[in-house]
This record gives sequence, structure tokens and C-alpha cells, in this order.
Amino acid sequence: MVSLSRIFRRKFRFLQRPSKVSAKRFTSLLSILDFARFLVILLVLLAIFFFVFKSDVFKVSNISVLFEGYGYDSESIKNRINSAFVGKNIFWLNEGGVLPALKKEYLSIVSTRLVRNLPRSISVYVSQRDPVAVLVPVPSDFQSSPSAAIALSVKEGSSSTQRLLIDKSGLLFYKASVSGMTTIVTDEGNATLGNLMSGSLDKFMINAVSQMKTADVPASLITGIYGDVLVVLKDKIFVWLTPTKEVDYQVGILKMILEKYRIEGKGIAKIDLRFKNPVVEFK
Repeated sequence: MVSLSRIFRRKFRFLQRPSKVSAKRFTSLLSILDFARFLVILLVLLAIFFFVFKSDVFKVSNISVLFEGYGYDSESIKNRINSAFVGKNIFWLNEGGVLPALKKEYLSIVSTRLVRNLPRSISVYVSQRDPVAVLVPVPSDFQSSPSAAIALSVKEGSSSTQRLLIDKSGLLFYKASVSGMTTIVTDEGNATLGNLMSGSLDKFMINAVSQMKTADVPASLITGIYGDVLVVLKDKIFVWLTPTKEVDYQVGILKMILEKYRIEGKGIAKIDLRFKNPVVEFK
């Protein structure tokens, strides 16, 4: 006689362990669902890729070029930037190659910065050098004569005379026309575009121009003569400086002398700061 427990086990055996066929079908169903999910994700990613990188939605159409400085070669620089970026995807701009090449080509550029304004606009900030003076190179025998008339004739000569803008580091970075800036007259030996005026006398003159500009002592011309420095102020006062003394000290003394005698109403012709005590000559 068959016991009830055996009958029960036989009858409800399918509840005790799943059949091998059901497990295989379940695994197959999961595989199909995983593959379908993978296809959906892939299609979504492809759609996003096409929308972001291939459609016209993110193609650059508007460029603002903003100059921080004097705007040297502004139109040429704008054209170069426009030709490099217009119509390109805003996320795939090659600013790492274009902007450094632009800085190398235009010596007036100190730095560049690109800002993306989604979806289709960019702003390019171009920072340019601040000129200290205009440098005029002259023949090496110029310093053989201390005559200020020669220096003035160079400054006020024909427009064919080469003039180069120089910054506070001594870099000659741009060809300049006649302007109201201070003129530095120096030996033409290494005074070419792109060169750095690193001689001790050149550095002294550049520093002197900067210091006088800060002190509001406007200079018209400055040049080296026999190792000393001659400055012609805007009101035609001749000032002699020496590289053996600190520039800021000499400019400070110069400013005090000018203020003192202007208050007294005396016309100054020449100030010589090369000696222990300043020498002042009046008109």
C-alpha cells in the first residue's frame, strides 16, 4: 500500500524543484531582454551623438573678438579667428592649435582666451602688449655727437624712418607710425622686429621712460650718449641721467626740481643729475 506522503511528493514534485526546461527558457528570455535593452541604449547614444556633433545646432555661427589693449592688426586677427572657427562644432574647436599659432604670428598678442556660449556662439579675448615707447634705430656713429639737435631731427624726420613699438620687457613687437609717444633712440644693431633689447643701457632707458610716465613727467625723447642718458622733456627741457644711479631716485629728484622751479616761475633749460648734486641751468 502506497503511503500518502509518497503520493503527495509525486503529485507536487514540480513545486519542489523547477524543471530544467523552464530554467533554460527563463535564461533565454533574460538574454533577449538584455539585448533589447542594449539596442535601445545604443540607439539613444547614437541619437545624442548625432544631435551634438553632427547636426547644425552646435555649429559656430557667431564669434565676438574682444581686444584688451590697443587693437593692433585687429581686422587681420578677427579674420584669422573667423576662418578657423566659423562652421565648426562648438565642442570640437581646435583652440589648442589655433590660438597659440596666432600668438606666435602676431607679436603684439600676450595671451588669448576662448569662451563657449552655447549653442552656437563663442567669445575670443585677445590681450595685447602695452607699449612703453617708440624705438627709432639709428646708425652706430650717432652717439659720437651729443647734440640734442641730432636726436630731435631723428624724431621729427621723415616718415620713412623705421619706428618700432617696445614694451616694458624690451620686446620690439610692432611697426609704428609717427605718434605722440616717447621716442627711444638707440643703435640700430639689434633693433629689429621680434628682438629683445636686453643691453644694460637699453634696459635703463626703458625703465626711465616707465618711471617718468608713472611720475607724470612726460618725455619726448630719450637716447644714450657716451654711456649717459639724455632725456628731452615735452617742454624742451634737456635732462641728463646716469646709469650708475637708481632710475627711480633720479626721476624722483627730477620731479621735485621741476615742481619747485615751476612754482617759482623760472624757466629751466637743462637739468644734470649725473653728479652728486643736481645742476640746473635756466633759460
